[in-house]
Amino acid sequence: MAWLFLHTGQEYPQVELARRLEVSPSAVTREVDRLAAAGLLVTRRVGNMRMISADTDVVVAAL
Repeated sequence: MAWLFLHTGQEYPQVELARRLEVSPSAVTREVDRLAAAGLLVTRRVGNMRMISADTDVVVAAL
């Protein structure tokens, strides 16, 4: 998911992240849930899609 911090300011559908990263959608779901709970990712729903982006307000994004 570090890939999201390399592409800050953009958000991606969860299924697209799975495709781009060549992992299963369930693996992306687990990691997104964990990182969103830690405050590193931001998620929102658009219809039936879950959009994901890096939370650029955290210190990690500034490094």
